[in-house]
Amino acid sequence: MHNKKTFLIISLISFILFIILLLNINNISAVDKLINSDIANMQFPFLVSISKIIGIIFDPTYIIIASVITSIVLFIRKKKQALFFGITMIISGIILYAAKELIGRTRPENALASESLLSFPSGHALVSAVLVFFIIYCLVSKIKSRKKRIILDVLLIIAVLLIGFSRIYLNVHWLSDVLAGWLLGLAVFSGAIAVS
Repeated sequence: MHNKKTFLIISLISFILFIILLLNINNISAVDKLINSDIANMQFPFLVSISKIIGIIFDPTYIIIASVITSIVLFIRKKKQALFFGITMIISGIILYAAKELIGRTRPENALASESLLSFPSGHALVSAVLVFFIIYCLVSKIKSRKKRIILDVLLIIAVLLIGFSRIYLNVHWLSDVLAGWLLGLAVFSGAIAVS
């Protein structure tokens, strides 16, 4: 029970921080634009290509579909939490697309990759955060070696950070979009664990 309370508190704090960020989006747009223009001066073809590959591999729609298929297969194999994982990923997608439509923020004009949806929050950031937190919670936590758990936790968190950075690097998102995606992802994941 204590764990569920902790996850509920984390979910509420993350969601409140997301709302604060959303309400202050106009106040921080100058920072977003400054970072966007600074990154435009640091673009190298190799890193642009790597960032585009990361964007394709971790496309939110593909990740959600793959997660749902994986959860169904694991559920059939008697893994209890698998179906819960798939449902949470679907809910993440619904929240993501609803938030994008409700908020209606446009993407940076100098994007290096084409994107069709609106900007806020970053779907790549949100979905990768939910996915990685589930992997850490359900799989990595079961590893007996503390050293291996720490190494895997760090590598997975670095992966989420790289995915977020790649979105900013390609100028398809503002920094605040990515931060909002991470906060909303943490809120969804923690809330899901709290109500499970």
